[in-house]
Amino acid sequence: MFPRRVSGETVTRAPAAQFRARWNVLAVCGAVGFGLSLAVHLLTFAGIAAQESVPATWALQGGALLLFFVAVWRLNARRSPTTGGIPAWAWIAIALLVVYAFVNFFATPGLPPAVAPVGVRDPLPALRLMRVFSGHWLVFYAFPTACFLYR
Repeated sequence: MFPRRVSGETVTRAPAAQFRARWNVLAVCGAVGFGLSLAVHLLTFAGIAAQESVPATWALQGGALLLFFVAVWRLNARRSPTTGGIPAWAWIAIALLVVYAFVNFFATPGLPPAVAPVGVRDPLPALRLMRVFSGHWLVFYAFPTACFLYR
């Protein structure tokens, strides 16, 4: 609350919509993309490589990059301060996702050597590939979603 004087009396009012979420088309697209990326990522831990049954899963890659670059462009165009109006808890969540994506990338074992018997397809490379990609998608959807919600 910031007190101000109006014709001799002190009036207390709330700060001007600080950290209030404003849903718009880009924020909704980011939130939906984040949810789908999280679902795909969690499916990899259940042993399901989503791109095997739904090849359109790879469209999440394009959506993540598109939203990310639009968010960065909008932040630069406005020459906003470093925090960009995004609350501290959102920055912390994004930072934790960046750390998780980094750990996930290096903790996911490499592809096994190509010694699978003839005619038998090893599902692990596809599973590991999707786990690594979807872990990064979480970051590339979370950041734009926060930017579009709190701008």
